[in-house]
Formats: sequence, structure tokens, C-alpha cells
Amino acid sequence: PIKAMQAELGFRGDVGGWTYNVVAYNLEKTDDLVSQRDLVTNVSTNANAGRTEHRGVEIGAGARFSEHLRFDTALSYARHRYIDWVTATANFGGKEIESAPKVLANSRLTWRPTTAAMLQVEWVRIGEYWLEASNSPSFGKYPGHDLLNVRASFTATKRLDLFARVMNAANKRYADSASVSSNTPVFSPGLPRAVYAGAEFTW
Repeated sequence: PIKAMQAELGFRGDVGGWTYNVVAYNLEKTDDLVSQRDLVTNVSTNANAGRTEHRGVEIGAGARFSEHLRFDTALSYARHRYIDWVTATANFGGKEIESAPKVLANSRLTWRPTTAAMLQVEWVRIGEYWLEASNSPSFGKYPGHDLLNVRASFTATKRLDLFARVMNAANKRYADSASVSSNTPVFSPGLPRAVYAGAEFTW
């Protein structure tokens, strides 16, 4: 079984019209369950790593700029490492865990011109991460990406609500996931610009 020991220290409050919360944590797992992949044959097996460490800070903040405009943001900065993991072919101790970005961020600007209408612009940041457990420069890192999303809603009547969203509004090429398969970097493409719209009617 996986054994975990975690310590957290956090605080929250408000200052100058901003509400905020900050949490710092340190998590150590013994016998953590990891996926061990043969980079040549692409065969994956589950195994217990000796010990892994997850250490970071999470910050959230928000403020109302006016009666109609609000800004919210969240940021996570963390380092995920193998402390003790030795296989038949390699020693991954001290290496960063693959597919685990250090930086995750999300910011939203929300405009409500009336109680019935809402328009929101969202920025999402996924930071860079290693493609495989040995952190080999031969395969390198996925550089991360930034996405822009737009959402809108409108209450037309007491019974009818309209909504729409545009995901990846800038039509940016990015990867949903990235790894190494058969000794080759493989990137799973994310969706191009996608538009969704709908209506909700109650009676």
C-alpha cells in the first residue's frame, strides 16, 4: 500500500479589496504507485517507487474592480521528484517526475453588465515538463502552452437561458499530453478552436 505523509501551512484574508488564500505543502509518499514504461517496446507496467516528494505553493486571489467587473486568478508552483526509485535498468532517484508541470495557472476576467448577462475571458497556463522519467536531454521537455477561452451567458426570460463558449479562442496548437513512445517523443494534440452554444428552457 501507498503511505503518505503531508504537512500544510496556509492562510487567507483580504486586503485593499482583494481576497486571497495561500497554501504551502510538503507531501512524501512511500511505495508510491508509478507507471514504468519501456521506451523501446512501449510496454507499461505498474510498480511501487521507493519514495516520491511533492512540494509546492498554491495561491488564489480575486477582486471586484467595479460593480460589473471582477478578476480572479489561481497559481500553483510545485516540484515533483523521485527520491528513491531503482529499477532493473536505471536509478531515477533525484529525477523530476515526468508529465508533472511545475506551473499551473488560471486567470478569469468576468464582466456582468446586467444581472442577466455575463461575459468571461479566461487564460490557462500549463508549464513545461519532462517527457520521461530519466529526464534525458535527448527527449527534452514539452514547453507548455497558454490557452484563451471565452464564455458568455444570457437570461432571456424567466424560463430561457442562453449560453456559449469558445475554447482555445486563439486556435493555438498544443498538446493535451506528451510522452515518449518507442524511443520517440509523442504529442497528443489538443482541440483546435471549438465553439459551443446552447439554450436551457425550464417549465
